[in-house]
Amino acid sequence: MARQDEIHNQIETLLESLRTTLTDLKQDHTHLLENEKFIEAEQIKNKTEEIHAFHARVKALYDDWSNISLPTTPTKLRQKMIPSQKPTNAPQLGSRTPKQAFQLPILQALVHLGGSAPLQTVLDQVHQIIKDQLSNDDYQSLPSKPHVVRWENNAQWARFKLVKEGYLAADSPRGTWEITGAGRKWVIEANPEMGTTEDESEYQSEPFDFDE
Repeated sequence: MARQDEIHNQIETLLESLRTTLTDLKQDHTHLLENEKFIEAEQIKNKTEEIHAFHARVKALYDDWSNISLPTTPTKLRQKMIPSQKPTNAPQLGSRTPKQAFQLPILQALVHLGGSAPLQTVLDQVHQIIKDQLSNDDYQSLPSKPHVVRWENNAQWARFKLVKEGYLAADSPRGTWEITGAGRKWVIEANPEMGTTEDESEYQSEPFDFDE
């Protein structure tokens, strides 16, 4: 019989995953509204409401389980079980790489690629730069978008932030990422050996689209 605290932890992990999914959906919904994609935004909203309702049901089950008292396991048997209660390969909450960690690698990738490149080419180069920092969780698909890998999704959100702060161009062709003079300056300050005399004129760019 599984110990009560083990089941508590399992349900808590499920609740945490659901909260993460809701956060991802909220970000998607905001982005779609900003880009006037109202039909897609409404679909995301409906999905969010479904997951909210499911989260509430899981939370109710968690509360019900908390009121159930299991028999105490004999001390000697419990001591034998202790080593198996902490699997060494269990995923840790919060192990995913934060979005901001992708910002400098994106700029470094673009400098390496000559200043601009298609989205997937940039992501491939970013992966070469940052792959040693990525966790197993980073390679999982998003619950809300099974075809999207989490680290690539976070890299695209990092690109959106870089555009808003002027490090990436806002008027580059759709599907192309382009560094600005400010972006090159950041790269050179972080890695002086990557300094270049290439054109560092400022660009503008539009926010990224998950469908790029």
